[in-house]
Amino acid sequence: MQRELFQPSIENALDVITVLSGDGIIRYGNPAIERVLGYEPQELLGQSLFDFIHPDDMSNVTNAFNDGIQVPGCISSFEFRFQHKDGSWCDLGVTAKNLLDNLEVAGIVLSSRDITQRKRAEEELRQSFEKLQRTLGGTINALVTIAENRDPYMTGHHQRVTRLACALAEEMGLPEEQIEGLRVAGTIHDIGKISVPVEILAKPSSLKGYELGMVQTHPQAGYDLLKTAEFPWPVTQILLQHHERLDGSGYPKGLAGRNILLEARILAVADVVEAMSHRRAYRSPLGIDKALEEILRNKGVLYDPQGVDACLKLFTEKGFAFEEEPRYGYTRMR
Repeated sequence: MQRELFQPSIENALDVITVLSGDGIIRYGNPAIERVLGYEPQELLGQSLFDFIHPDDMSNVTNAFNDGIQVPGCISSFEFRFQHKDGSWCDLGVTAKNLLDNLEVAGIVLSSRDITQRKRAEEELRQSFEKLQRTLGGTINALVTIAENRDPYMTGHHQRVTRLACALAEEMGLPEEQIEGLRVAGTIHDIGKISVPVEILAKPSSLKGYELGMVQTHPQAGYDLLKTAEFPWPVTQILLQHHERLDGSGYPKGLAGRNILLEARILAVADVVEAMSHRRAYRSPLGIDKALEEILRNKGVLYDPQGVDACLKLFTEKGFAFEEEPRYGYTRMR
């Protein structure tokens, strides 16, 4: 009676319904098989499901299949490519349910839906995203080149700061996406210096008051340059805030404490350490020891305490060191 009640629903289902024995042999298939997979149902009877699975998917399906057999009442979902009668591969999204006989697993029912179009759309989206990433990377690297070409002592600065900032963020346990936003911001954090006269940027002596004031406009200039760009992270705010200080003595807004984004506070630590340990037009490098002394002395005053602790740990315990890196270097982390 129950079989007669449910038979029409199975026979008329849009999804492929198959019943397998415990060893994966197909014992029943509904008419949807012909529409989705090209076979008449009787053509598959007595065949092993595993003879039609794409080799690259075999391991995942075998594991899911075995789990479904071994656990009574188990319902599992997985995807694999099934060979169409014409030789092509059809992507199937599958839900598997046990058939029980006196609480023993006697077989498995598979309900399969053609997801080929969805998989194609996902692949097209992935390719589009990768193309966008390459475009973004090329644009960022072009901007960095413009900025660094105006001051030879800045060559490699963005890459070194970014590498340290991301290492600090990882040490602090920030999530990957937040680190990725920091990576983008770090790569272009001084882009606003393209608005500063090159005579000031490369001046071989200390800057005068008005000259220093012009240099200090670069966070705002960088923000203004990129504020209409739609980044998936707060990149422009990080650029704007990377010279702010915890006690409010920074620029351009005089923000203090937690009013400064965490990513900007991390970038500030990395920027100071890199700048002090490398040569500038107006001075020789001060060295990493002096740089670490600076951030430790002003920990919690100017610089984020967690960022300082992470930086000290990286250099003194984990062997972090600035290395020469490719000048054109923005790449997505993963």
